[in-house]
Amino acid sequence: MREKRPIEINQQAEIVVLLSGGIDSAALLHFFQSQNIPISAMFIDYNQSAAHHERKASSQVAQRLGIPWSELKLVGGTTKASGEVSARNISLLSLAAMEAPASVWGIALGIHAGTAYPDCSDQFVRAAQIVLSMQSRHVQVLAPFIAWQKRDVIAFFLESRIPLDFTYSCESGTIPVCGSCLSCKDREGLNDRA
Repeated sequence: MREKRPIEINQQAEIVVLLSGGIDSAALLHFFQSQNIPISAMFIDYNQSAAHHERKASSQVAQRLGIPWSELKLVGGTTKASGEVSARNISLLSLAAMEAPASVWGIALGIHAGTAYPDCSDQFVRAAQIVLSMQSRHVQVLAPFIAWQKRDVIAFFLESRIPLDFTYSCESGTIPVCGSCLSCKDREGLNDRA
């Protein structure tokens, strides 16, 4: 059963939601917007295979919800293949913290329980908070879905007004989607529910 974690709201500042364009980050954007928390969305192109389709989905989701959207592009890195990308979430948090305006007090990730990735855990969130707290400007790491299972995130996403076809969740970066990566497996059966 999902439970909303209370978020202390600073009405003068905002939260940057890391918006990949997938179901988890789209649900996260809806989560904060439904609480009337000032937010903006940031898409980060770190040379992932799916960057082109993720960028389009991220922009569509933000536009649908009327949320300011920005993009950050890592230039010169290697192309990242499907599956686990080493240091992905800590890199995304660090880049967002470096580029966020001074009004930003929190950076939010759509990570959730039930995944084998070590950087999608409560332990990771606590460690990332320690790292970001050592910087000159304190930024809070927010992961309100960290105790939710994927089915809870999907159920919450389905309550939003975001069309499923606005999102993209395939690590291979193909159209049609590969159907075999973990992201595609997570989406199986969703078209019947949406």
